[in-house]
Amino acid sequence: MEIPATPYTKSGGTNLAYQIFGSGPPVILIPPLISNIELGWDQELYRRVLDYFDRHATVIHFDKRGIGMSDRFDRLPTLEERIGDITAVMDAAGVGRTSLFGLSEGGLMA
Repeated sequence: MEIPATPYTKSGGTNLAYQIFGSGPPVILIPPLISNIELGWDQELYRRVLDYFDRHATVIHFDKRGIGMSDRFDRLPTLEERIGDITAVMDAAGVGRTSLFGLSEGGLMA
């Protein structure tokens, strides 16, 4: 599978990196505490998970604010701000309704 492009969207004043790949019903993949959507493709186990999802769903995954390719923050974001980030990524991807799949710390946001 080819690594998808990494566009950015804004949530408030924060740039969020995201990727879209696969086909099927949409799923937002909410990452764990530490992630990088571009470097994750180099990790064999994580890539296997993404390859599996690719065959069954349209995956929209992103780097949360302060993590990976997204902008850093000067204070810890609230849960409400993080939920707003999910909404911003959904809007940028053109998705009105989706399933959520939270990994580790991403489960709280889901």
